[in-house]
Amino acid sequence: EVQTFDGLQRGDRALCHSCSDKISRWSMLGVQGALLSILIPPVYIKGVIVSNLFKKEHITRAICCRFEAALREEKTTVTSPFYLHHPIIVEALTKKTQRHEMIKNKSHASINWAEGDGAVEVINSRDGRPTQHDQQKKAASAGAASRISKRSLFLLFSKQQPPQSGRKKTYGETKQEAKLYQRT
Repeated sequence: EVQTFDGLQRGDRALCHSCSDKISRWSMLGVQGALLSILIPPVYIKGVIVSNLFKKEHITRAICCRFEAALREEKTTVTSPFYLHHPIIVEALTKKTQRHEMIKNKSHASINWAEGDGAVEVINSRDGRPTQHDQQKKAASAGAASRISKRSLFLLFSKQQPPQSGRKKTYGETKQEAKLYQRT
């Protein structure tokens, strides 16, 4: 299906999610996603820190409270272990000049690390790929995919869940197995 601006103006449902759509979904289902919901209980965001360029009532509605009316009117339901979580929202204390400098000097580098990793991984936040420095270190391994890419994480997940039917399932098929997550 192709989405058009005219369709959106008529009230057609959007085919993509905005950042606040994704965060509000996390407030209901947790950040672990469908795959990990098969293995672990929901993991909720405890707090959100935002710059002082926001209105608290707008961000609260965007992050978590847009579901409250639908839950009250029973237009939607939440099945245990999921629930509507309200993270703490606080304002970062920055001076106007600091904000301007941060915007002017922003970097597109993102760093990830977890216990057990040999080193930090630096990725370009615009395309999700390891930076040139990290790519050189990974030259002998499987391409330039980040260790936190969907593919890499699915391979790790698959090692934890041996195939029952003898055939390996695709990423999409495996996500659909999280029935409770998909229904909520």
